[in-house]
Amino acid sequence: MKYLLIPILALVVSCDAFKKKSPKEVLTPEATKEIVIEEKNTAIPEKKERKENTILVVLTNPKAVDSVKALLTKKDLLWDKMAYEKGATRIGIVKVPDGKKDFWIEELKNEDAFNAVKPYNEETLKESIATENNKLISFRKTACFGDCPVYDLIINKDGNAIFSGKEYVKVTGTEKFQLTDTELQKLNGYLANEALQNLQEVYDDPNVVDLGSTYLIFNNQQVQIRLWRDIPDALIDVHEYVQGLLLSKKLIE
Repeated sequence: MKYLLIPILALVVSCDAFKKKSPKEVLTPEATKEIVIEEKNTAIPEKKERKENTILVVLTNPKAVDSVKALLTKKDLLWDKMAYEKGATRIGIVKVPDGKKDFWIEELKNEDAFNAVKPYNEETLKESIATENNKLISFRKTACFGDCPVYDLIINKDGNAIFSGKEYVKVTGTEKFQLTDTELQKLNGYLANEALQNLQEVYDDPNVVDLGSTYLIFNNQQVQIRLWRDIPDALIDVHEYVQGLLLSKKLIE
């Protein structure tokens, strides 16, 4: 009897141990699927310059870049960059809306802030630089409180001159004329005076109001004269000679 109980007890223990073993974990097909995290490309594509939506502007006053930018902002236009900056020449690039290039070219031509407005490409930029470098002197008179003459004058190195009369002048609109060899030689002589090399940028007195300004651009510099006090004789000579040319052509009074 003793020998029969031992095998029976061994069998019972082995069965109980088998029941206590945890079943193997079975992974479902869904659990075995690989989790793939899609990485989105967050890089911002580089915007290429679209020249069909840009125009070129030549600034009348090289010192007025901030004023020009403010003017463009009011018109919902964007100053893109300075394309050329040398001496007293500033040529900028302006971005305009799609399909509005021709409209804004004509619109900005009416602004005194710009000497020229054109479509922008490499050819027009080269032409504009050449035009500016060919100028001998630019002469501009702005309005005052009274009847001051208002006009622009450009005299090129070959003696060709372009007069644009605006207010209180004998001729309004654009008038072209040619300096004689003698007149051109004399003007070059005035501009060669060494006393013109160290001029102030502005001759003015902020306490005096309602005065117009005379802007002269020559020898890669711009000079603004608002108050005719303590002006170098050499600068007065240039001013008076140019005024005399316009009087002789009966363009101003």
